[in-house]
Amino acid sequence: MKKILFLTKWYPNKNDLQLGIFVQKHAAAVALYAEVIVLHITYDTALKKGWKIVTQRHKNLIEITIYHPQNKNSLQAALRYVQAQKKGWQLINSQFGLPDVVHVHVLTRPALLAYYLKKRHQIPYFISEHWSGFLTKAFQQKNVLAKWLSRYLAKQSVGVSAVSAHLQKAMEMAGIAPVQFVIPNVVERAASASNSASVVISLPKLASNTVHLLTVGDLYDGVKNISGIIKSVHHIVATHPQKLFQLHIIGGGEDAAMLKKMAADLGILNTSVIFYGRQSNAFVLAFMQQIHFLIINSHYETFSMVAAESILAGKPVIATKCGGPEQFVNDVTGILIAPDNSSELERAILKMLANYPTYDAQKLKDTVKNRFSKAAVGEAFMGFYGGYK
Repeated sequence: MKKILFLTKWYPNKNDLQLGIFVQKHAAAVALYAEVIVLHITYDTALKKGWKIVTQRHKNLIEITIYHPQNKNSLQAALRYVQAQKKGWQLINSQFGLPDVVHVHVLTRPALLAYYLKKRHQIPYFISEHWSGFLTKAFQQKNVLAKWLSRYLAKQSVGVSAVSAHLQKAMEMAGIAPVQFVIPNVVERAASASNSASVVISLPKLASNTVHLLTVGDLYDGVKNISGIIKSVHHIVATHPQKLFQLHIIGGGEDAAMLKKMAADLGILNTSVIFYGRQSNAFVLAFMQQIHFLIINSHYETFSMVAAESILAGKPVIATKCGGPEQFVNDVTGILIAPDNSSELERAILKMLANYPTYDAQKLKDTVKNRFSKAAVGEAFMGFYGGYK
């Protein structure tokens, strides 16, 4: 059985239960066919010095998170990261030995250790990218050295994959080339969302006489445009008072306070709009069973795992044509609208409020259940690794 080392910039941790959940699902998919060890490095605001190492073990999957003190000085933060990488590698090498393959998720920092292992131990490395910065042009705004390093590390890898064709094209336009593979995210049902059968999910009780709308994501409004949804909900409440519906928002981020204040100022906080903060993927998938449809109003998405999860749950989706959802949102599964178009969004919400019962839940599920299964994605990655010499 091959031994695969995941080096990832993002992974669920104590600071953010949803961060890089798609990477965790990739790791679990590969663990169906190989032994997987994940190394993730992040900060802990409560830690003043030293390191905190947390190891979780599942069948064929070992997750190692190294926490270091938070440091706002970028140079010192980079140094701590490199030191943590070294500490993590020493731990992995002593306990598990050399991996057969290194798999980097999200450039650029994790690829530094992968490059070292290639030069020191001749271990091939692969890269999978998830970052929307290639779509938003944030990559192009990096300094010359940072861009050169990302491109160089990508060229030194054996292979590069993206989670969608849209992201693949954007990466190649940014000089990360060639991106040979498109391997999607894993999409799961609620029953398989947790690694532990003992996890208990406590859900709020939703009113039975109300239509329930859901949006999930990091509350960074420049990307997710949650404010546009809140404004549309407010306008519909004001112009169609007979419509009984609530918008549920799951997620956290730098714009959470601003978005809550907006809803409060519009007079719809905790009545028509309810916030739940950051929650686990298991909570999201269980909550999804209770809602009637999902809204994605993003400017950019590399994939939109939550949209695919909604479809697999048999719930239709309103989504913008933002790069990711177009892979699986269509007339059978929901409504596609233009990004940043409030009138289209309002029309779509009103149409879905009237027509959501007409969507065939089984037809929705059938469109995605095999494409994005853990087994299918894991097999695709084994093919990805299998090409190296």
